[in-house]
Amino acid sequence: MKTTLYLEAPADLSIGTVRISNESGTLREWTATPDDRVFESDEIKPGPYLVEISPAGVAAQSVIFDVEEGKANTVTLPYFSALSSMGSNTAFLSAGSEIHAKFDRQQTVFFGMEPSAIVTLPVTTPAEKLATDDADIKERKLSVGLSQENSGKRESFGPFRGHSHAELAGSRLEISIFDDEASSAWNASRVRISIAIERSRVERALVPLYRGGTTISITPSALSSADVGLEIVPADPMLRALIRALHAGVSEEAEVIRDKVLPKLRPLSNDGPSEGDPWSAILVGLLSTRFPDTFGDANYDWIVNLADRAIFAFDAQVVAAHYAITQASAAGQEKAVKTAVQRLAKAQAAGSPYYAYADELFAELISGLNELRIAEKISDPEIAKTVHRMFSRYQRELLLQKKSGATFVWFRRDQEALRNGLLVPDRKSSGLLRRPDTSIIFEGRIASGRVSLGNGQGRQKSSRRRQLVGDLAFSPPSGDRSFEDCPALSRQPGPRNDPNKGRFGGQAAMAGFSVTATFARTDDEDWTKINLVVEADQNIDVALGDSVWFFLHPTFSPAQLKVLFRGRRAVLSTEAYGGFTVGVWIPKYKAELELNLAELSLAPSIIRDR
Repeated sequence: MKTTLYLEAPADLSIGTVRISNESGTLREWTATPDDRVFESDEIKPGPYLVEISPAGVAAQSVIFDVEEGKANTVTLPYFSALSSMGSNTAFLSAGSEIHAKFDRQQTVFFGMEPSAIVTLPVTTPAEKLATDDADIKERKLSVGLSQENSGKRESFGPFRGHSHAELAGSRLEISIFDDEASSAWNASRVRISIAIERSRVERALVPLYRGGTTISITPSALSSADVGLEIVPADPMLRALIRALHAGVSEEAEVIRDKVLPKLRPLSNDGPSEGDPWSAILVGLLSTRFPDTFGDANYDWIVNLADRAIFAFDAQVVAAHYAITQASAAGQEKAVKTAVQRLAKAQAAGSPYYAYADELFAELISGLNELRIAEKISDPEIAKTVHRMFSRYQRELLLQKKSGATFVWFRRDQEALRNGLLVPDRKSSGLLRRPDTSIIFEGRIASGRVSLGNGQGRQKSSRRRQLVGDLAFSPPSGDRSFEDCPALSRQPGPRNDPNKGRFGGQAAMAGFSVTATFARTDDEDWTKINLVVEADQNIDVALGDSVWFFLHPTFSPAQLKVLFRGRRAVLSTEAYGGFTVGVWIPKYKAELELNLAELSLAPSIIRDR
């Protein structure tokens, strides 16, 4: 029988390079898209292979796998998001497309790797203890919230009206949001994310309501607890390919976008942008300015149509300003300058950009126009004044801005400094967000390279300290299907002060899984740290990407959190004052677990007695 191979790259890959090699060298390398992820060979040499996946603008991930002689080998790679959550850039894939703890050290020799570079998933015993966080002395409060612009009231925000769910994927906090308004996003009100870091800042960004949902990733810095990386991308890999190419793509990837992705998305029509989705149209406009040789000159009427319809988007106005200048004839330069200035003024009036590249484009345009002003080459004095005003504002606000990947981010200003004429970020943040105008999606704590749930409100020395953590009053419900399939949700809640009690079957161990808790002191005697651990028995094959839903007391934000397995364990760390029952749902295995913290003999008195 022949030795064959069918390999499928990660299903969530948007655009990026995939390279397959063995000890003899590279077999194939191509720019993959959601519809071009498969490699097939009807006759292939057996032995170890390496596949490297390099999405544009994202750290590459590698997987080593074996091709068995005389067999039809099928290899389906795990989701890229699951691979990137493992804490290593290389993993070993077994014949069943499962990531395992064991790997063949000899295989690494073929690819010039040290064995230490390969991920090993921990296989633990109940007697093992979790690593403590005593060495981390810079832990800070962290809050994440979503706000939505009130209808008809510019820059007036209230709670987010859509749905969301949060997930801890390794050290990364991932939030998925869904909004019914995305189907009519041309007229939808703007959505804003706010991230508050104690003693550091409050940073914000506008969130596009992509068709099919939006994924927000918050990654703590490995070097400091005062910084995070923010990424906002479409859940749809096709749309995400446009973001990747805009942020970090090269001309070859832009050509793939033009030839393979855009015909599927169909963001364009003869009359203007398509009805369904402004974001693909805005991204095409930005891509055409970044890769003019690939996309050619855009139809100016189409660009004007886009800017007029997407009047809410800074980005669309900047694209129109760019094309007003670049497509003007020599005789029409003066009119082109006036049109561009008017578009840039509309951009500033619209607020902040969605995309970092739009801000770069604005900077290039306004700087160039200001040079013309200084050289007295703008004949209209009113236009010259407008250019000077916009350029001065741009320079003044630079200290309040940063770029986080493809996303434009700005900082909340320091009001006290502003009264003294200084425009600087507010570095005195409490790490909390205001609930009346914000949906609190996550409250917890951040340290170098780590995010944990809970105690976002701080350890308060008042009558309110009996409250646990967070405030679910404005937190939107989850839209995750695996969450909705949980049988406990069809049962009546338990007691009002402990609604999970008795709702998840009452067993801490069943179906090959168990849930346990350990406790540790904090620097406040009224609070305790809780490490919740769901662990699989040795006979359970836990695959990369498998997850657990933890159901906590309703006063946590969020009260339900999805956590990925790392090896055989899924761990959630939090802090609390008072006992409550933890519910657990493991979707893939249809397993429910329940643990009443107040009934544990090793629990401290503040959990057992309050």
